[in-house]
Amino acid sequence: MDAREYAALWRQVATKKVAALPTVEVEIDGFKFEGRRVQIQGWVKSGRLPQSLVTELIRAEQDGDIQGAASNVSPEQAQQLLKFQRDIVCAAVVKPKIVTHDDALAEGEVRYADISEAVPDLMDKVFAWAVGNSPSVPVATEGGEVTLAEVRNFPDVGRLPDSGVDVPELRAVAEPEAANT
Repeated sequence: MDAREYAALWRQVATKKVAALPTVEVEIDGFKFEGRRVQIQGWVKSGRLPQSLVTELIRAEQDGDIQGAASNVSPEQAQQLLKFQRDIVCAAVVKPKIVTHDDALAEGEVRYADISEAVPDLMDKVFAWAVGNSPSVPVATEGGEVTLAEVRNFPDVGRLPDSGVDVPELRAVAEPEAANT
């Protein structure tokens, strides 16, 4: 097999894996769509969102000032962030298929630019749903499926049973506030 054949095989396998991801019907502001979870961490690792922008966004989130972060990004970073948002929305919305091309639309397609112009805040809300780990999309478990929303509602079980391992180095990592006791 040559490199071109391997690349085609990788794309084929990746396409099948994405198509096999679970989807769920979502409604935001009266707009219904079929959506799926996007592996955002993979997108960040792959460089689709530049590291300098990731660093700025993480800092802003830690400072609790996401809105203020917008004033700290360069024009190039703002453009990259808008493209990233568009790409996430297009990947998360399965039906109708959101496209970015200017060609004639196929059945079941809507153009991102058309929706963004008509209902500007809708794409922001779909993006927020997608980057919020798509809480209504089920995740496969040994016992079936569970949604992120259900996991967030798990009861607090308190402290886990002692493992019997009590090494100061482990305690410092696992329980930083207890490390000095």
